[in-house]
Amino acid sequence: MEREVEDIEALIDATGGSAFVFGVSSGEVLALEAASELGGKVQKLFLYEPPFIVDDSRPPMPHDLGNQITGLVSEGHPSDAVKLFFTKGMGIPPRGGYDDAAADAGPHGARDHADHLNADPSKLMPTQ
Repeated sequence: MEREVEDIEALIDATGGSAFVFGVSSGEVLALEAASELGGKVQKLFLYEPPFIVDDSRPPMPHDLGNQITGLVSEGHPSDAVKLFFTKGMGIPPRGGYDDAAADAGPHGARDHADHLNADPSKLMPTQ
């Protein structure tokens, strides 16, 4: 996540030194991290559909999910890591849900998702 915050800072610096930042889902966690790290450079936040579990309407993510995802990616199974995240982390049914979307995205789409998850899945764990 550090690299993404550095990218946000570079964009802010290149466009005048301060900005309003918009984040959706896991991008909201990134926007919050950027605001925390960059101080006054982030003047306002617009946050939509946070990935936070704040009640008991669904079970929390497994405590070792980040380790499982990291292990699958490091073993060369990025598609399995993405499926694990969406089924166990988000509660999406495996058939007719994420599996179909992953198939449509092709191998690069799944790898890109897995690379993003592998960056530091522990950043999302405290939110669950």
